[in-house]
Amino acid sequence: MQWSSEEHNALLQFLSNVTSSDPAVQAENISQLHRLQTWSAAPYAILDVLCHEHYPLSTRQAAVLILKQLLQLNPEFVHTLDVGAVESSLLGALADPIPAVRVGASLVVAAIVSEGGLLSKWPMLLNTLHQRSCNIVVQCQERKDTEGFSAIAMLLIGLSTCTRILCEECSTVLCELVSMNEETCSCLSELLGNLLHATSILLHETTSSIPAIESVIKAVTSCFTEDIFSLHESSNNDLDTSPEVGNETKHSPTHDILNYALSVHKASCLLIENLSNGMVSTGLVPVVLDYMNITLQWNSFGSSYTTRAVAAVLPQVFLCMMNTDEQTLVLCLDFINHLAQHEEGGRLVLSSLASEAATAIFRCSLLPPSMLLCSPSLEQTTHIPDDETTVRAFVQNQQATLAAIDEDDEYDYDYDGNDKSNNNNDNDNNDSDNEESVTSVRQALTELLDVMSCTCREDILAHLMPKLFSILTSESHGGDNESMQFIEYALFLFSELVEELFDDLDTVFVSGVVQNCWVTLATGSSSPYYIRYQAVRCVARVASGCAGSSQGFSTIKEVFSPSRAIQLLTDVIADDGNKQVQLEAIQSITTVILSSLEDCRRNNTSEGSECFSSVFQRLFSIFPHMQLGARTMMYRCISKIFPMALDIPSLIDETTVMHSITVLGTHGQQLASVFLPNTTQIASLSSAVELVSLLNTLVDVVFNAGRMVITQTLNPLVSFATMVLSCCHDESTSYTSSVSSSALSVYGSDLATLVFDMLDACCDAVLSDQELLSHSEAAMHGKRLLHEVILKYLEVNPQFHVVELCFQIMEHQPTEVELRRSCLAFLTSVGRFYDDFTIICRIYHICMNEVTRTPVAEKSISNAFLCLSQIFFRLILSNQEEKNYFLHNSVSEQELNTLVKILSHSLSSADVRKSTHMKTNAFSCALTLAVLHPNAFLHSEKIPSICRTLLENAALCLPHMENDVGDQFRVLTILPLLLSREEQQELLQFRQLPAMVKILNVVHKFTVKAPVELGNEVKKQWMPLMEL
Repeated sequence: MQWSSEEHNALLQFLSNVTSSDPAVQAENISQLHRLQTWSAAPYAILDVLCHEHYPLSTRQAAVLILKQLLQLNPEFVHTLDVGAVESSLLGALADPIPAVRVGASLVVAAIVSEGGLLSKWPMLLNTLHQRSCNIVVQCQERKDTEGFSAIAMLLIGLSTCTRILCEECSTVLCELVSMNEETCSCLSELLGNLLHATSILLHETTSSIPAIESVIKAVTSCFTEDIFSLHESSNNDLDTSPEVGNETKHSPTHDILNYALSVHKASCLLIENLSNGMVSTGLVPVVLDYMNITLQWNSFGSSYTTRAVAAVLPQVFLCMMNTDEQTLVLCLDFINHLAQHEEGGRLVLSSLASEAATAIFRCSLLPPSMLLCSPSLEQTTHIPDDETTVRAFVQNQQATLAAIDEDDEYDYDYDGNDKSNNNNDNDNNDSDNEESVTSVRQALTELLDVMSCTCREDILAHLMPKLFSILTSESHGGDNESMQFIEYALFLFSELVEELFDDLDTVFVSGVVQNCWVTLATGSSSPYYIRYQAVRCVARVASGCAGSSQGFSTIKEVFSPSRAIQLLTDVIADDGNKQVQLEAIQSITTVILSSLEDCRRNNTSEGSECFSSVFQRLFSIFPHMQLGARTMMYRCISKIFPMALDIPSLIDETTVMHSITVLGTHGQQLASVFLPNTTQIASLSSAVELVSLLNTLVDVVFNAGRMVITQTLNPLVSFATMVLSCCHDESTSYTSSVSSSALSVYGSDLATLVFDMLDACCDAVLSDQELLSHSEAAMHGKRLLHEVILKYLEVNPQFHVVELCFQIMEHQPTEVELRRSCLAFLTSVGRFYDDFTIICRIYHICMNEVTRTPVAEKSISNAFLCLSQIFFRLILSNQEEKNYFLHNSVSEQELNTLVKILSHSLSSADVRKSTHMKTNAFSCALTLAVLHPNAFLHSEKIPSICRTLLENAALCLPHMENDVGDQFRVLTILPLLLSREEQQELLQFRQLPAMVKILNVVHKFTVKAPVELGNEVKKQWMPLMEL
């Protein structure tokens, strides 16, 4: 492509003005840049400037900048190039001494070969690179002078850079070519082999070869990282190093790819062996470890060469770990991690240097204080609810939540855990710029120790533990920073290892460490905050180790017991002024209590749990004064502990449970009050988010609390629920729109969902289904209490009555499935204690709206079926007048036909059978409807015989109702009513049908295990058939 001298001069003038600060020149530059896109000779002219050394350095650098901008503006910019015309200059530019020029040439090469360009635009590139690599090997063998070797080193950089780009940009195409074409496979293998061979020669001839060595190893690493030789699949097959084994790949090649790959790996390992002695001083450790970390994942493929390279590299890695940056340290730790998992030699090499490995792992404690504190992301997650406790995904809400962090004054600490006002005057200042690498170092260490405690257990016990022992049990520590760093790091390492290795540790050692932790965490301790933090972690991990031990807590009973540990951590939560220490203490007390509960359950004892009630009483007394992060961590703590603790009688007394509900409810009302109309307080997103966390916890407590506790706290709980629902009701977009600026428009549906879950749990606790069906005195009392408390606003202010608010929400047709599920569950409970027929009919219509809704949501429609079945059951037992009124005035024929069609589909559909709850509830609904309205299924096309179908479904569904006495009782009571006397006589003839046998077995079990009143009633209904 030719261009005139005027065009050439204009381009040079433009390039010389690229960095001008004159606004007029900048405006002209922008216009010129756009004109270049339409000039057909522009790519050639710019590349001419870029690739030739006789142009000034500043002009060539400007050409790189313009080239980048043109590629961004129009990626197709280079697709018009005649590659043959620029190939030589491009490959030459890749070997240019100026880094910026090499970058520019790399961008062009990548743009040409990407997206199929290798085959269509530059099909001979691989062959060209191979030929040039052969020439370089010859030049290396012929050259004798240093200057010549330096020039060869630059050529190596260019070729290896282009090879790396090829592997990264064309991995899919190359993989297919290598698999299907042996010539291509051989060409790539020889290209990489030539690069490695030339590099090995250079290594002994000139000190300027280091950049070339780095570039070549990166190219080989890219080839294996991109799986060009298809080793990723083969790595799982425990491949032998012989070429005859493992020849199959996903492309079914006709040649031995692994043999070619093995030759490249062998050459790479030989080069790394030769490099090993000077690896640290030359700065090649990161690039070598990148390669080794890839190859160690192959296990046995090339293991003999890998093991030799590992043996040469490992001492250099230990040396590097003594003084390096965090990023390289992470690479070193990952390398040791891979060695510990490498079964074909790597682990043996590591074991042979176990003492050096222990020293290196320990010596990398030369990090700034608090490097090993919890990840900054942990602090951030304390501002939003846990994934495991949210009622729906918070993906859409997360951005709004994070935005709220800036607006809320209550966030009085930074993400790095630093106090803005610290009572203990700790030096909490961390370098926020290092947060990402800090997290990586901690994570890499944790993963390494987790692996080594399993695969290198004996080495850890023999070499690393004694070092920790000498640090953690010494009484003569200085107060200098270095001594404190050693203690911090030793505590961290011990905490990571103690749980897994507990049974093999010297109990005297463990006892000594625990005693020192006690001193560190004592009130008034002068230990730095990062030591206190690690001491808290250590106490929790020792507790977990004790709980998982075959001997439990008895091994160090003299110095450690769950009660003492819990009391100590409670003191830390109450008294330590550092937020990170306090957060870790709350998390640790959760761990210790859960470990103790597991020990109680395993040994069928309450030993160690005596302090639970008093501890939580104290924690609840300081709860209102905690900061947001600590409160959120407390929500998680309560949600994890209370369900498990309340499942074991007498571990937490009822007074404490009532106190917890009171404290949570009171704080919840304070949070909700900011959303009331006409309030002067500012309603922030963070308040809504915390309210979601609080309600999640309150639901967990209420669901697991006993009747007496809920009876005593029902009034304030309903008042709190009414308050929250009233706030949500005022924000109508909470249910109809996902886009609004207010906090309740984002979280209103979540809050309403949790409130109805809480109210449903209250109803279940006060009025059990089993007692209601037995017509016991307790059931009558529960009905009166629920009627009195939950419905108390109906007369005074029906608009803000929880049942009415539930109706209004459901009539808005909310899109959130969890909200509909929760509302329907609550309305099902209301139907059990509320006798107003108008309300029952209204509940029926809401259920019908859900049943006919599309698309179907299993959770909500399942609850709708359950609610309908209980309404129909109630009508079956009521007088004929009520039945007639309901069937003629509340149920339309069209509505009934729709319900029958949906139930028929549910009973006969194979897909529905995968959902046990939906299937069971649909069956209950169909059964009760068939008994209530015998002609309902008369014209169903899917079910020609409703009686036979329901019997078959009963045999399938009744076993799934075994844990729900109420549901099972309702089915067994009315199933015989489905049959006329004639049909019962018919049953006598086919009583041996599998379905009938299963049903009668369930009937027998029920009459034996169920309460006497319910069992007798079922026995009476089934007497004719039971006698058979």
